Amino acid sequence: MATQSWLEARLKGEKLPKPDGLLTQNEQLWEPLYACYQSLQACGMGIIANGELLDTLRRVKCFGVPLVRIDIRQESTRHTEALGEITRYLGIGDYESWSEADKQAFLIRELNSKRPLLPRNWEPSNDTREVLETCKVIAEAPKGSIAAYVISMAKTPSDVLAVHLLLKEAGIGFAMPVAPLFETLDDLNNADDVMTQLLNIDWYRGLIQGKQMVMIGYSDSAKDAGVMAASWAQYQAQDALIKNL
Repeated sequence: MATQSWLEARLKGEKLPKPDGLLTQNEQLWEPLYACYQSLQACGMGIIANGELLDTLRRVKCFGVPLVRIDIRQESTRHTEALGEITRYLGIGDYESWSEADKQAFLIRELNSKRPLLPRNWEPSNDTREVLETCKVIAEAPKGSIAAYVISMAKTPSDVLAVHLLLKEAGIGFAMPVAPLFETLDDLNNADDVMTQLLNIDWYRGLIQGKQMVMIGYSDSAKDAGVMAASWAQYQAQDALIKNL
Protein backbone atom coordinates (compact mmCIF):
# COMPACT_ATOMS: atom_id res chain seq x y z
CA MET A 1 0.00 0.00 0.00
CA ALA A 2 2.89 2.37 0.72
CA THR A 3 4.18 1.93 -2.82
CA GLN A 4 0.74 2.42 -4.37
CA SER A 5 0.04 5.57 -2.33
CA TRP A 6 3.45 7.05 -3.13
CA LEU A 7 3.05 6.39 -6.86
CA GLU A 8 -0.44 7.90 -6.89
CA ALA A 9 0.94 11.03 -5.23
CA ARG A 10 3.78 11.27 -7.75
CA LEU A 11 1.33 10.98 -10.64
CA LYS A 12 -0.53 13.96 -9.17
CA GLY A 13 2.69 15.96 -9.18
CA GLU A 14 3.25 15.75 -5.43
CA LYS A 15 6.83 15.40 -4.22
CA LEU A 16 6.93 13.16 -1.18
CA PRO A 17 9.84 11.40 0.53
CA LYS A 18 10.14 7.73 -0.30
CA PRO A 19 8.37 5.70 2.40
CA ASP A 20 9.88 2.72 4.18
CA GLY A 21 9.28 -0.47 2.28
CA LEU A 22 8.89 1.23 -1.10
CA LEU A 23 9.10 -1.39 -3.86
CA THR A 24 11.64 -0.27 -6.44
CA GLN A 25 13.25 -3.53 -7.55
CA ASN A 26 11.56 -6.51 -9.16
CA GLU A 27 13.11 -8.87 -6.62
CA GLN A 28 11.35 -7.08 -3.76
CA LEU A 29 8.00 -8.01 -5.27
CA TRP A 30 8.96 -11.38 -6.72
CA GLU A 31 10.66 -13.04 -3.76
CA PRO A 32 7.83 -12.92 -1.15
CA LEU A 33 5.22 -13.87 -3.74
CA TYR A 34 7.31 -16.76 -5.01
CA ALA A 35 7.94 -17.91 -1.42
CA CYS A 36 4.16 -18.05 -0.95
CA TYR A 37 3.81 -20.00 -4.19
CA GLN A 38 6.42 -22.57 -3.14
CA SER A 39 4.87 -22.92 0.31
CA LEU A 40 1.41 -23.54 -1.12
CA GLN A 41 2.77 -26.13 -3.52
CA ALA A 42 4.64 -27.87 -0.69
CA CYS A 43 1.43 -28.01 1.37
CA GLY A 44 -0.51 -29.62 -1.45
CA MET A 45 -2.43 -26.42 -2.18
CA GLY A 46 -1.54 -26.28 -5.84
CA ILE A 47 -5.11 -25.33 -6.76
CA ILE A 48 -4.57 -22.02 -4.94
CA ALA A 49 -0.94 -21.55 -5.96
CA ASN A 50 -1.74 -22.02 -9.64
CA GLY A 51 -4.57 -19.51 -9.66
CA GLU A 52 -4.32 -15.76 -9.36
CA LEU A 53 -1.00 -16.01 -7.53
CA LEU A 54 0.66 -17.70 -10.50
CA ASP A 55 -0.86 -15.11 -12.84
CA THR A 56 0.60 -12.37 -10.66
CA LEU A 57 4.03 -14.02 -10.69
CA ARG A 58 3.92 -14.15 -14.48
CA ARG A 59 3.08 -10.46 -14.64
CA VAL A 60 5.93 -9.62 -12.26
CA LYS A 61 8.36 -11.67 -14.33
CA CYS A 62 7.24 -10.06 -17.59
CA PHE A 63 6.67 -6.46 -16.53
CA GLY A 64 8.32 -5.99 -13.15
CA VAL A 65 7.46 -3.23 -10.71
CA PRO A 66 7.25 -0.47 -13.38
CA LEU A 67 4.86 -2.60 -15.54
CA VAL A 68 6.45 -1.26 -18.74
CA ARG A 69 9.83 0.22 -19.59
CA ILE A 70 10.14 3.44 -21.56
CA ASP A 71 12.88 5.22 -23.49
CA ILE A 72 13.96 8.82 -22.94
CA ARG A 73 14.85 10.60 -26.18
CA GLN A 74 16.54 13.96 -26.64
CA GLU A 75 18.48 15.61 -29.45
CA SER A 76 22.25 15.90 -29.02
CA THR A 77 22.30 19.68 -29.45
CA ARG A 78 20.15 20.13 -26.33
CA HIS A 79 22.88 18.56 -24.20
CA THR A 80 25.59 20.61 -25.92
CA GLU A 81 23.67 23.82 -25.32
CA ALA A 82 23.07 22.93 -21.67
CA LEU A 83 26.76 22.26 -21.05
CA GLY A 84 27.65 25.45 -22.91
CA GLU A 85 25.43 27.44 -20.56
CA ILE A 86 27.00 25.73 -17.54
CA THR A 87 30.61 26.33 -18.60
CA ARG A 88 29.92 29.95 -19.49
CA TYR A 89 28.36 30.54 -16.08
CA LEU A 90 31.34 28.95 -14.37
CA GLY A 91 33.73 31.11 -16.38
CA ILE A 92 35.70 28.20 -17.80
CA GLY A 93 34.89 28.80 -21.46
CA ASP A 94 32.17 28.00 -23.95
CA TYR A 95 31.67 24.25 -24.31
CA GLU A 96 29.75 24.75 -27.53
CA SER A 97 32.75 26.31 -29.28
CA TRP A 98 35.34 23.76 -28.11
CA SER A 99 36.90 21.20 -30.42
CA GLU A 100 35.81 17.58 -30.12
CA ALA A 101 39.11 16.71 -28.43
CA ASP A 102 38.65 19.48 -25.86
CA LYS A 103 35.06 18.43 -25.21
CA GLN A 104 36.09 14.84 -24.60
CA ALA A 105 38.94 15.87 -22.30
CA PHE A 106 36.59 18.06 -20.25
CA LEU A 107 33.85 15.43 -20.06
CA ILE A 108 36.17 12.61 -19.05
CA ARG A 109 37.79 14.82 -16.41
CA GLU A 110 34.40 15.73 -14.94
CA LEU A 111 33.14 12.16 -15.11
CA ASN A 112 36.14 11.06 -13.07
CA SER A 113 35.82 13.95 -10.62
CA LYS A 114 34.31 13.45 -7.17
CA ARG A 115 33.11 17.04 -6.89
CA PRO A 116 29.89 18.30 -8.48
CA LEU A 117 30.00 20.45 -11.61
CA LEU A 118 26.66 22.24 -11.28
CA PRO A 119 26.80 25.42 -9.18
CA ARG A 120 24.47 26.01 -6.25
CA ASN A 121 21.77 28.67 -6.37
CA TRP A 122 22.07 28.85 -10.15
CA GLU A 123 19.08 29.71 -12.31
CA PRO A 124 19.47 28.09 -15.74
CA SER A 125 17.43 28.96 -18.81
CA ASN A 126 14.18 27.09 -19.35
CA ASP A 127 15.70 24.83 -22.01
CA THR A 128 18.64 23.87 -19.81
CA ARG A 129 16.36 23.42 -16.82
CA GLU A 130 14.25 20.97 -18.82
CA VAL A 131 17.33 18.90 -19.70
CA LEU A 132 18.54 18.86 -16.09
CA GLU A 133 15.12 18.04 -14.67
CA THR A 134 14.72 15.18 -17.15
CA CYS A 135 18.01 13.74 -15.91
CA LYS A 136 16.83 14.19 -12.32
CA VAL A 137 13.66 12.21 -13.04
CA ILE A 138 15.77 9.42 -14.55
CA ALA A 139 18.03 9.37 -11.50
CA GLU A 140 15.04 9.07 -9.17
CA ALA A 141 13.27 6.40 -11.22
CA PRO A 142 13.59 2.74 -10.20
CA LYS A 143 16.45 0.98 -11.93
CA GLY A 144 15.15 -0.86 -14.97
CA SER A 145 12.06 1.30 -15.45
CA ILE A 146 13.80 3.25 -18.22
CA ALA A 147 15.29 1.07 -20.95
CA ALA A 148 17.65 3.63 -22.48
CA TYR A 149 18.44 7.29 -22.99
CA VAL A 150 18.38 7.73 -26.78
CA ILE A 151 20.42 10.57 -28.28
CA SER A 152 18.93 11.58 -31.61
CA MET A 153 21.22 13.16 -34.21
CA ALA A 154 24.27 11.71 -32.45
CA LYS A 155 27.47 12.61 -34.27
CA THR A 156 30.45 12.40 -31.93
CA PRO A 157 31.75 10.57 -28.86
CA SER A 158 31.17 13.72 -26.81
CA ASP A 159 27.44 13.47 -27.52
CA VAL A 160 27.37 10.22 -25.53
CA LEU A 161 29.75 11.34 -22.79
CA ALA A 162 27.74 14.55 -22.30
CA VAL A 163 24.62 12.59 -21.38
CA HIS A 164 26.54 10.47 -18.90
CA LEU A 165 27.90 13.62 -17.25
CA LEU A 166 24.46 15.21 -16.97
CA LEU A 167 23.10 12.00 -15.46
CA LYS A 168 26.01 11.90 -13.02
CA GLU A 169 25.26 15.46 -11.95
CA ALA A 170 21.63 14.45 -11.40
CA GLY A 171 22.81 11.85 -8.90
CA ILE A 172 22.11 8.67 -10.82
CA GLY A 173 23.23 5.62 -8.91
CA PHE A 174 23.46 3.10 -11.73
CA ALA A 175 24.79 2.82 -15.29
CA MET A 176 21.94 4.00 -17.50
CA PRO A 177 22.18 2.59 -21.06
CA VAL A 178 22.80 5.56 -23.36
CA ALA A 179 22.13 4.82 -27.03
CA PRO A 180 23.46 7.10 -29.78
CA LEU A 181 21.07 7.28 -32.73
CA PHE A 182 22.98 7.81 -35.98
CA GLU A 183 20.59 9.28 -38.53
CA THR A 184 22.16 11.23 -41.40
CA LEU A 185 24.28 9.69 -44.16
CA ASP A 186 27.48 11.21 -42.78
CA ASP A 187 26.66 10.04 -39.27
CA LEU A 188 25.96 6.50 -40.46
CA ASN A 189 29.30 6.46 -42.25
CA ASN A 190 31.05 7.71 -39.09
CA ALA A 191 29.18 5.50 -36.61
CA ASP A 192 31.87 2.82 -36.38
CA ASP A 193 34.62 5.40 -35.83
CA VAL A 194 32.59 7.16 -33.13
CA MET A 195 31.96 3.94 -31.24
CA THR A 196 35.59 2.85 -31.61
CA GLN A 197 36.72 6.13 -30.05
CA LEU A 198 34.29 5.65 -27.16
CA LEU A 199 35.44 2.11 -26.50
CA ASN A 200 39.05 3.27 -26.39
CA ILE A 201 38.22 5.35 -23.30
CA ASP A 202 39.01 3.40 -20.13
CA TRP A 203 36.28 5.10 -18.09
CA TYR A 204 33.65 4.30 -20.70
CA ARG A 205 34.60 0.64 -21.03
CA GLY A 206 34.43 0.28 -17.28
CA LEU A 207 30.97 1.82 -17.21
CA ILE A 208 29.26 -0.23 -19.89
CA GLN A 209 30.77 -3.59 -18.89
CA GLY A 210 30.65 -4.98 -22.42
CA LYS A 211 27.07 -3.89 -23.17
CA GLN A 212 26.36 -1.13 -25.69
CA MET A 213 23.14 -0.14 -27.43
CA VAL A 214 23.38 1.66 -30.79
CA MET A 215 20.46 2.81 -32.93
CA ILE A 216 20.41 3.34 -36.70
CA GLY A 217 18.11 5.94 -38.23
CA TYR A 218 16.04 5.04 -41.27
CA SER A 219 13.68 7.92 -42.01
CA ASP A 220 16.15 10.80 -41.66
CA SER A 221 18.90 9.05 -43.61
CA ALA A 222 16.42 8.32 -46.41
CA LYS A 223 15.42 11.99 -46.52
CA ASP A 224 19.08 12.98 -46.45
CA ALA A 225 20.48 10.65 -49.12
CA GLY A 226 17.58 8.82 -50.76
CA VAL A 227 16.21 5.38 -50.00
CA MET A 228 18.83 3.31 -51.86
CA ALA A 229 21.88 5.22 -50.61
CA ALA A 230 20.51 5.29 -47.08
CA SER A 231 19.74 1.57 -47.09
CA TRP A 232 23.29 0.78 -48.20
CA ALA A 233 24.75 3.10 -45.56
CA GLN A 234 22.57 1.50 -42.89
CA TYR A 235 23.76 -1.96 -43.89
CA GLN A 236 27.42 -0.90 -43.90
CA ALA A 237 27.10 0.84 -40.54
CA GLN A 238 25.46 -2.17 -38.90
CA ASP A 239 27.99 -4.56 -40.43
CA ALA A 240 30.94 -2.50 -39.20
CA LEU A 241 29.45 -2.04 -35.73
CA ILE A 242 28.72 -5.74 -35.31
CA LYS A 243 32.25 -6.68 -36.36
CA ASN A 244 34.04 -4.14 -34.21
CA LEU A 245 31.96 -3.77 -31.06
